[in-house]
Amino acid sequence: MKAFFKNTGYYIREVFIILKLNKNSSILSVISLALIFFIALLTVTGWIFSMRFSDALKQEAEVSVYYEETLNPYSLETLISQIKEINGVEKVNRISAEEAADQMAIALGEEAKILNQFEDNPFVPYLALEIDLNQLETIVEKVDGLNHITYIRDNQDVLAKISNFSKVIGVIGLMMTLAVMFGTFIITSHIIREGVHAHANQINTLQLLGAPNRFINTPFYIEGIGISLISGILATALFVIFSIQVTKIGADILPFVSQINLQMNPVIIATVMMLLVTMMGGLASAFGLKMVVQK
Repeated sequence: MKAFFKNTGYYIREVFIILKLNKNSSILSVISLALIFFIALLTVTGWIFSMRFSDALKQEAEVSVYYEETLNPYSLETLISQIKEINGVEKVNRISAEEAADQMAIALGEEAKILNQFEDNPFVPYLALEIDLNQLETIVEKVDGLNHITYIRDNQDVLAKISNFSKVIGVIGLMMTLAVMFGTFIITSHIIREGVHAHANQINTLQLLGAPNRFINTPFYIEGIGISLISGILATALFVIFSIQVTKIGADILPFVSQINLQMNPVIIATVMMLLVTMMGGLASAFGLKMVVQK
């Protein structure tokens, strides 16, 4: 370690010489890796967001039970009591037609003005059931068997589709991670091989003078890790800017999205990203040097 710091100046000069000789290739490689890392970040965080979105919907999910509008207050109270006795029903909320209209207005946001086109309130009162989602099917079946029930909306199909979508995104994220690792290896190892071939005469001279392989290879390791780090920094910065803008746009389009935590700590993202790209840059550099030696 002491020898490494002693030769730091030499290593830095060699890295700049290597990059200068392969300037165009190095710039294109940085851009390519940055785009690969950016797409990987989008895919992985997209999976995380979809999981959060699915969990948030499940927590807010409720079964909407519509009953006969002509039902008198006494019969309605009896119906509510029967529903409360069903195992898995945690709470029964009575939603009036006016409250239903207000909820829709909040969901529509700026588009709520379309509701003003109706002369009469188009919504009807219903019962909102807070339930244990694990017993959803059983609860729906029992409620449907009660008298005076006209329609039940449980959103079960929507939740199932969102859950399946999250799984698909997760698989894509895994495949994307493997693609990033493969792409990093190929690009970085190619850069290292180019640098070795460009410095073949100098490397031969150092070997004749008795320089150890560790001394000769260190600049190439620094080059590979440095290119990966620069690409990772660019990708992380681009991702943070992109995610902030998308979150703002999403909140404007879908007001209820603002209630879901879609923000991720930039410090955590940057830290994890730098650790991963450093590791992959080092491994790719070692792979590139090994391929040169074998060749």
